[in-house]
Amino acid sequence: MKNATFLERYLSQTLSTEEQVIEFPVSLEHTVWDGKNTRDAAITAVMKCISVVFDEPTTDDATLLLTVMSELTGQELSCEHLSHRMHMQPYIVLHMLGAVELAGIWRHLKCFNREDEIVNDKSKGYLVDVGLACQMFAISNPVAIVEHRSWGALFETFVVNRLAQQLPDDTHIFYWRTAHGSAEVDVVLQRGKVLYPIEIKSAVHVSVSNARKIEIFTRYYEADYQIAPGLVIYTGNRYYAMENGVFAVPAAMI
Repeated sequence: MKNATFLERYLSQTLSTEEQVIEFPVSLEHTVWDGKNTRDAAITAVMKCISVVFDEPTTDDATLLLTVMSELTGQELSCEHLSHRMHMQPYIVLHMLGAVELAGIWRHLKCFNREDEIVNDKSKGYLVDVGLACQMFAISNPVAIVEHRSWGALFETFVVNRLAQQLPDDTHIFYWRTAHGSAEVDVVLQRGKVLYPIEIKSAVHVSVSNARKIEIFTRYYEADYQIAPGLVIYTGNRYYAMENGVFAVPAAMI
């Protein structure tokens, strides 16, 4: 698999154990921020989507929904928050989010649970265009992005989108949390009976403690599944094998 992508090597469980230093061709901040002005086109697209709810949707309606979607990117969806911010019943907002997801503006990850089912009342949402989220937050330059209160969510959105865009047809993407939220893993890939746990950290260094959630996840599922080596994808530039079969992976590698 000489020319295989990192994700292809990960799914085939042929990751190198050799330590490497990996750099973005341009800075991570520039890559995440993007700089393309997609706001107006996104508002027009959202107006078309929400016409399933509003007879005559306005620019304000679309802008508010995009603002809420930006606030929620990388977060578990809260019907209460959606209802409060949009001033309407939660089921109506969920209907609109479904419409924008079908249009390719939004994606959500369902929660993977113990019985290999999907937990219907929990999911995490992501804007497909992380640069659009930056525009909705009025982040005017890449230098400001790492100082923004939502940097962690924006970085997670960036990573999830990169992974989702590369997934082969036989691989599914979820997140995972325990019933009471005492532990969670940002991304779980499933390929048949193999699970691939991935943590995402918007920090330049990782430590063994960052892999503990993956260890908890492994204990939950190792009796019923093969658990691939976990990943901690982060903002630094050093790829290396950590303890307990977990790899620290620079975002530039994906």
